[in-house]
Amino acid sequence: MYNSAVFLNATISLTLAIFECYSTFSHASHHHKKKPEWMRAQERWAAERKKEREAMTPEERAACAYFLEENNLQKLKSDPGARIKVSKGFESLQLSHYAKEFLLFTGESPNTVVLDIGCGVGIVSRAALDWGCTVVANEIDIGLLNLLNIRAGDKRERLSTALGPFPDVNIKPNHFGAIYAGAIFHFFDDVTITRGLKACFDALVPGGKLFVTVATKFLGGKLTGLHGFIPNLREIDSKLYETYGPTLNLLEMKDWERFFMEAGFVVEGEKRGYFVPEGFPEELKLDGNEYLGIVGRKRLITRHRPGPSSNFESADLPR
Repeated sequence: MYNSAVFLNATISLTLAIFECYSTFSHASHHHKKKPEWMRAQERWAAERKKEREAMTPEERAACAYFLEENNLQKLKSDPGARIKVSKGFESLQLSHYAKEFLLFTGESPNTVVLDIGCGVGIVSRAALDWGCTVVANEIDIGLLNLLNIRAGDKRERLSTALGPFPDVNIKPNHFGAIYAGAIFHFFDDVTITRGLKACFDALVPGGKLFVTVATKFLGGKLTGLHGFIPNLREIDSKLYETYGPTLNLLEMKDWERFFMEAGFVVEGEKRGYFVPEGFPEELKLDGNEYLGIVGRKRLITRHRPGPSSNFESADLPR
């Protein structure tokens, strides 16, 4: 069984692709701008994790997506607490509630084109392929995209990949019926969150939906009471730095509602909520609100970007 210790070990590379590849994919368009210190810290962290991955023991490789055999992957999927190491940290092998909601929504329209941001080993992407969707899988780790292509098998003709850090990848506007972003946006600062949500809004067709899960400010341990963007996690705790990377943006539901509405989304109140991922480390648990999920819908008619006050569908939510 995979316990919380493995959950932490598996998060060692959670932000690796975002940080490791950022300079490659951003240099051409942003070479004239000086990178902020938090972004340079991400790149330094990525270099450290890359060295660690190269020095992995056989036991460590057994829990790493790069070296995981397909038959072992299927066996691990039967373990509710299983987590494996991916290029951006831990990844559950179980579909979360919001991943299932994403798939149910795509099932309403056959042959939906969907985008999976930070697809990791492709658990959600492959499930979407099984549902008959055409999938664009985004990753900044080409190794994981290559694995996904192999594992897609005869469904590969409905799979394409977008290599690079989101939102600095080329994706078609007005193209996707649904977008899934699991445990990705909480590594971005507020400016990048805004850019990313705007990119998702523009990429969706009218009536399309964005499904997002993120860590929140309601984390335990040394993160208790912290709110907002943390540019240097190492200053707080070296273990957390090694696990999650140098940055975290710890927000709450009202912050994400604001970000979504400012991007133009209608927030589906009955779909949003807090939850605890299976296998989440005990030392980081606080009150059951450690993660949140939120769903935004692009209006069927968007002649202009409506104001935030008109972009919320009410539903009670425990705070």
